[in-house]
Amino acid sequence: LDSLSPATERPTTITIITDSQYVATNSSLTFTVQNGTPPYVYSIKSGQGTIDPIANTFISATVTGVTTISVIDSKGNSAEATFTVYDQLSFPFSSVLIASGFGVNHLLPSHKGGVPPYVYSVVSGSGQVNTTNGLYTTPIDINTSVVRVTDALGSSSEMSISSSSLLVNGEVKSMVELNGNLY
Repeated sequence: LDSLSPATERPTTITIITDSQYVATNSSLTFTVQNGTPPYVYSIKSGQGTIDPIANTFISATVTGVTTISVIDSKGNSAEATFTVYDQLSFPFSSVLIASGFGVNHLLPSHKGGVPPYVYSVVSGSGQVNTTNGLYTTPIDINTSVVRVTDALGSSSEMSISSSSLLVNGEVKSMVELNGNLY
């Protein structure tokens, strides 16, 4: 008689599929599990955040950092996915006032958050901005321009820049100090 040995089941390679490895703070990212056998057990292996197991959604925390999630299927197969949690892209001000004068360059107040590289553009108005470093050049006339910064993920933030002749202690100024920074 030939003895038959039971077939040994090979582990299945399961994967976690997402649209991105980046998620903004206080946001969510939906994922799917591929090639696993339900039910699944989800956990945060490192970092911060929570998982909604019903919606297959990772919900980021209020702090930036790197978070790794883990999923184990009913047969003990596992997979991990790592996300970079970043601050949402924003300028510190919605509008600023600067001195006018053709060719006067002003560093924009630094934006925060987002994922590099960044691209700057003038959405409206006649000012000019360097697309890579955000150096803003005022038009010769009194004007209001809207400048946009866009990050690598397509997120954007806008700031209104009004240019005007400024008189400070009887002198026309081409640079303005705001919160300790010259513009």
